[in-house]
Amino acid sequence: MSILGDTGLQAISTATGKLTQARGVLANLRKTVLTPDLLPGTGEEAWRKMFEAARDFSAIACPRQHFPVISKGARCPLCQQLIEQDGATHFKHFAELVTSSAQDDVRDAEADYTVKLSAVSRTTVKRDDVTLALEEIDSDAPALAKRVEAFLGKAVHVKQAIENAAASGKPFPTQGVQGNVESELREAARGLRERAIALRAQRRVMDPREAAELKELETRAALQGQLDVVLGEIERQRRLAAYGLCIDDTSTTPLTRKSTDLTKRLVTDRLRDEFKGELTKLEFTHLAVEIKAAGDAKGALLRQLVFSNAPGVAVSKVLSEGEARTLSLAAFLAELTTTPAGSAIIFDDPVSSLDHIYGANGLLAAWYSRRRAVRSLCSRTT
Repeated sequence: MSILGDTGLQAISTATGKLTQARGVLANLRKTVLTPDLLPGTGEEAWRKMFEAARDFSAIACPRQHFPVISKGARCPLCQQLIEQDGATHFKHFAELVTSSAQDDVRDAEADYTVKLSAVSRTTVKRDDVTLALEEIDSDAPALAKRVEAFLGKAVHVKQAIENAAASGKPFPTQGVQGNVESELREAARGLRERAIALRAQRRVMDPREAAELKELETRAALQGQLDVVLGEIERQRRLAAYGLCIDDTSTTPLTRKSTDLTKRLVTDRLRDEFKGELTKLEFTHLAVEIKAAGDAKGALLRQLVFSNAPGVAVSKVLSEGEARTLSLAAFLAELTTTPAGSAIIFDDPVSSLDHIYGANGLLAAWYSRRRAVRSLCSRTT
């Protein structure tokens, strides 16, 4: 805090004094040289360039005489007229203005003043990290924390006074921040470092129960920032599980499995026997054909006709059309025995679909007339 101390205030005061003095010298010089009867702009940059050009020309025209040449009989380097007494006086004052270092002194003094004042403005007394450090010091050394806080408060007051004086033009404060707590702070920091080293050297092992509790607390702290995301994911998984149960409930696989089991136990054997009986009644005994299960799908058991002694041969590739129709009719009639319905049966022109061997429609109808109403719609040929 040397900038806000007595040394810093003295430096600012010195720079201010030099600037005031330099500005006074320049003001007096301008007052003497730049009289009201002169043209506007005299002494400015354009005028200076003209005066320096006249000096360069005079060095050529009068190489042995010092500029400005204002001796008797001298001529003006610009208008080349004889220089009168008033003109000689003006030339002399103009030369003093140009060769004077008053303007440079003012610029140097202003730069020095600006640097010192900027150093005060850039100084930050109250910072967040300083406040946190004071809180930590207060928990371990309350007396030191109070001294540091008082020191910083005084620094803030001095800085504000300097800035107000610079803005208003009033005198700067003469007394800066007194004392220095840096050595005390360094000593306190050294003690804290030693304490930290000692604590790290202990390497205390946490109890498993405490470690588990700490881990749970850390997990909760990490989860706090993602709570909405986690709850959303839980809700999404719950819905997916509910949808999965619904899909399982609508699956036909259990139905197919149960239907197949019941059909095999209660229907298939009876259907197989009825089919053999129908073949006998239709006098279809020259080929050994039986009904076997052919798989299941969508809750239904599929069946097919196969040769008992040649199951690998397709029935449709061996039988004639009449034989195929007869087997289909026998299978249909056998299927009817597994249903409790007693509705009428209509055969639409069954004779024309059979060959001459299996055209025994009369025998078929006579047998079934004992069980349910049978009507044959035979085509008439003309």
